[in-house]
Amino acid sequence: MKRWAGGAFWGFAKELLQFRKLAAVAITTIVLSTVLSLFPPYIIGVAIDQHIVSGHVEGFLQLVMLYIALTVALWVLQTIRGYAIEALGQLVAYSQRVKLFSKLLDLRIDFYKDKNVGGLVSRIINDTTTVVDVFVSGLLNTIGDVVTLIGALAVMIMLSPMLTLISIASIPP
Repeated sequence: MKRWAGGAFWGFAKELLQFRKLAAVAITTIVLSTVLSLFPPYIIGVAIDQHIVSGHVEGFLQLVMLYIALTVALWVLQTIRGYAIEALGQLVAYSQRVKLFSKLLDLRIDFYKDKNVGGLVSRIINDTTTVVDVFVSGLLNTIGDVVTLIGALAVMIMLSPMLTLISIASIPP
């Protein structure tokens, strides 16, 4: 019986929920770093438009310091994000491997007559690594991409609603 792809997704989501704290850290750092990454381009725009072009020096140093602080904060958040995603992936892979190996231990000896045990072990390790990479990295990075898209759209609307509308209208359906 084939398993529905959505069922596999929810099964994997349940697996991720075993590690709630680490998943919460990963998702929080993804959202925070994505939101913070929207500010440096805006700060650069303000620095150029209101200080460099017009020649007003007052306030420029504060913008530079804010830009540096945001860059350092982004670096820290992205480092924590990378660690959390990798740790989460490794924990989920380990959990999957333990379940699969216990399943192999429960099989009858007849199953192993025509099987290469090394091949089974290798396949379990490689397949669980691939699945975890796709789900953990892919799923969590997709969350970051969606937040980036929504945030960029919100900033564009705040800066120039008409230009945003024209930009969106030029996107093919």
